[in-house]
Amino acid sequence: MQRKYLGFLVVLFCSLAFFSCEKEHSIETGGGPIFSQGTFRAKIDGVQWTADRIKSASIQNGVIAVAGLSMDGKSIVLRVADSGVHVYSFHNLSTTNVGAFVDSSIVPVSSMTTNQWLTDSLYGTMNVTSINNVRKTISGTFSMKVIRQIDGLHRDITDGVFTDIPYEPNTPPPAAADTFKAKIDGADFPGGSINAFSAMSLISISSTVNSATLGLSFSDAITLGTYPIEPAGAVNATYNSSTGDVYLPVTGSLVVLEHNTATNRVRGNFSFTASNLTNPGSPNISITNGYFSVGY
Repeated sequence: MQRKYLGFLVVLFCSLAFFSCEKEHSIETGGGPIFSQGTFRAKIDGVQWTADRIKSASIQNGVIAVAGLSMDGKSIVLRVADSGVHVYSFHNLSTTNVGAFVDSSIVPVSSMTTNQWLTDSLYGTMNVTSINNVRKTISGTFSMKVIRQIDGLHRDITDGVFTDIPYEPNTPPPAAADTFKAKIDGADFPGGSINAFSAMSLISISSTVNSATLGLSFSDAITLGTYPIEPAGAVNATYNSSTGDVYLPVTGSLVVLEHNTATNRVRGNFSFTASNLTNPGSPNISITNGYFSVGY
């Protein structure tokens, strides 16, 4: 169940792209502490929490992201559109500025986020107070109110502080051989900015075109074959439209055509129908003719 949550979280914020393929910068389940630099802490409903397993950050592709994971399975992810040192707002309608929290001990394991609230309002801020371009570290403060729509479970996160977290800087664009394409309700979704990475025992792949992002996530041990795409399944997917709507899968399939773990390259076909998480009750959409061939 924990892996299913992690897949959902990675795909939901697939444009984060802040996890390197290197082990020392990846969040994984289980095991002992990973000795990363900096501090990351907050109060969760008034109880002190510290990211004592890993802290990670990234400033890439117009996105600032900071994440922390504790030994007891609680994690916080902060993601904003990059404006440098700045006070960022977490609004319930935003897909660019989002805060998320998960407690893996709560079943079902599912993320609480700032953009699942139904009432239009401000649900938190993230104040980036320092970006050290020489040492490649980031510091700031944050607070937010998060909720998950499936059951209304919510948390009030206050007094958040992250200090001197090393960040991954911009990386070279993907190889020209990388391909990602699909059709959204019959309209072409051509491969734009393609991002593929391995983290948390998962491979996450996404492509962004004109502010719309389509992404998939699945086990890094996946083999050739056909796999269902479904809510909270082993294969996760999401589509963030250019209008800000977030779509999650209802049903579909992924066909893995190639997975070379020696060269870290994967290739496959996919299709699925998706429902609108942002505006429940609106018509489902169809993602068809999906194909990717990427290195991660």
